[in-house]
Amino acid sequence: MQIAPTARLLTSITFSLLLMAACAPLADTPAQTEAPTVAVTPTQLDRLTPIPTTEATPVEDQTLTLWLPDKLVPASSGGDVDLLNEQIAAFSASRDSLNVEARRRQVGELGGIMPTLQSAQGVAPGALPDLTLMRRASLQTAVELDLVRPLDSIVAEPELSDFFPAALELGRVGDTLYGLPYALEVQHMIVTTDANRPTDATFETYLDVGGAYLLPAAGTNTLSNTILLQYLAAGGSVSSERVLQMDEDALLAVLSFYEQAMQQGILPPEVLDYDDTDDYQSPLRQGDFSSALVTSQQYLELLEEGIRYPFAPLPTNDGGLITTLDGWMWVVPTEDADGQSRAADFLGWIMEPGRQGEYVRSLNLIPSQRTELDANYEPDYAAFLEDLLPSARLPLTEVAVSAPARAIQGALVAVVSGEQTAEEATADVMQQIED
Repeated sequence: MQIAPTARLLTSITFSLLLMAACAPLADTPAQTEAPTVAVTPTQLDRLTPIPTTEATPVEDQTLTLWLPDKLVPASSGGDVDLLNEQIAAFSASRDSLNVEARRRQVGELGGIMPTLQSAQGVAPGALPDLTLMRRASLQTAVELDLVRPLDSIVAEPELSDFFPAALELGRVGDTLYGLPYALEVQHMIVTTDANRPTDATFETYLDVGGAYLLPAAGTNTLSNTILLQYLAAGGSVSSERVLQMDEDALLAVLSFYEQAMQQGILPPEVLDYDDTDDYQSPLRQGDFSSALVTSQQYLELLEEGIRYPFAPLPTNDGGLITTLDGWMWVVPTEDADGQSRAADFLGWIMEPGRQGEYVRSLNLIPSQRTELDANYEPDYAAFLEDLLPSARLPLTEVAVSAPARAIQGALVAVVSGEQTAEEATADVMQQIED
């Protein structure tokens, strides 16, 4: 992929002690009261942390500053981080007078990427990184707070043709592209054997398969994401103002499926204790299930361990495909034109064929470009994902905590626990919304 950068200007970037002191402490970086310019050379990236040098960066040199989330960068050398080091080192070596400063930062904690961007924006904008990676929820917040720049002048639209359209939507806020999608994750089902693999994804077929159906059905003041997806697939909707619209028929269809699954012994009562797919990883490895919801990363991790299960779509009322899409996107926080130019140059390089897929596959995530998926993943699974991605929904976190969503979650609990029938629970929800 070619990224159209703005003109590169050979200027130097140095961070004074005053600017460094104004920012939140860097992750994995010891506090310093007296130190020279902090830089990382391409051969010293074992932990992707800044290493003090005794010589200042020459005036004619440039510095590309990357902040990398700890979720994507292991804390110790070896494996994935060595591959990333090699890629960054190769980029730096291919550019004259360019140093790469890569810093590993925590996500969602004090001193992490978002808090540090916020603290630096007002008092030390020159200390902002040229590039970092964010997930969808953080991207939306960053755009609202004006912490990241639109990519319209950095990424050439014609060169985005290999990206999955759903992936590009992940990086857009409104009609503007702020995040260049890099590593993706979806959800789907797995089954223990081909014999109990459903011939289609309808509720009826999954009920016929039998066995134990595992999913995270718990929710404290929120609706299970799986139930929300199934409700939307059955005919429910979300308004342009991101308000969940109530549909009695859609709700009854979903609750009836869980009522029958409970009555047939397919739905273990423990599902009401599962908040996340991580909560039942032990049964997955022991084969104590018939069908189970997993993330694509969990599925690829199982493959890596030599545990191979057939994959399948999430069951829906009419068998239509649906999933949730999330992932990591490159964003440009710097307002400096030279920094944006260096960021564009790096994006064009890191997203080239072979390079993106190699690292993303090592993380057991999915690349945002079709060519990279086809080249680095098993053909059957790649084809399944390509069929699934057009039906992907962006994360609906705000919708899941709304009053209608909480009412649906309460109805689900009542049905699965046997306190109410699907019809009774549906009637109660509609009454609550009307009141």
